Amino acid sequence: MRALFIGDSIVEGSIGASFTDIIERERPHVVIENHGIPGDTLPGICRRLLRRLEREAGYDCILLEGGHNDICMAGWFSREGDAADDLAGILDRALVQVRHIYKGKLVLATLSCLGEDLDAAENRIRSRLNGRIFDLAAKYGCRVADVGGAFDQVLAGREGGGRLLLTIDGVHLNAKGAEIYAREIGRCLDGD
Repeated sequence: MRALFIGDSIVEGSIGASFTDIIERERPHVVIENHGIPGDTLPGICRRLLRRLEREAGYDCILLEGGHNDICMAGWFSREGDAADDLAGILDRALVQVRHIYKGKLVLATLSCLGEDLDAAENRIRSRLNGRIFDLAAKYGCRVADVGGAFDQVLAGREGGGRLLLTIDGVHLNAKGAEIYAREIGRCLDGD
């Protein structure tokens, strides 16, 4: 299986643990072309994906992950309520174009918890965006790798607090966080 993984530093995997390394180790039949760029935003990721597909659309699967950086820099949104809608609109417009070029297996990843604090303002934005990702996946015939939901389950069940369980810095994955990403994305790769 030839797969294109496109996104931000979480996809790129050089900061913290790499979920793509786990997928390639556990699924030797999957050859991943990694197009993660640290610091990239959802508009940049979508532009890069479209440019890539204009040159090469022969992938068996594409994973699109992004939005963490946008939410971390949410100062450009006028109100908290607009952030999820604005980002979903960017993704929606991109997916219209992607689906004109690429008809294969497309996986959208939900966003994992920022700062590992489920009650933080940025995670209210993230939760709304994750809901919109499910809606867009249904609209465009995509699969959803619900890494956000899996992270939330682990974090909701933790006792105490204060220490990071799934990330090295509140965003980038540690080994346990990378395992969750690999498991959730792997499920989408394995299914028909």
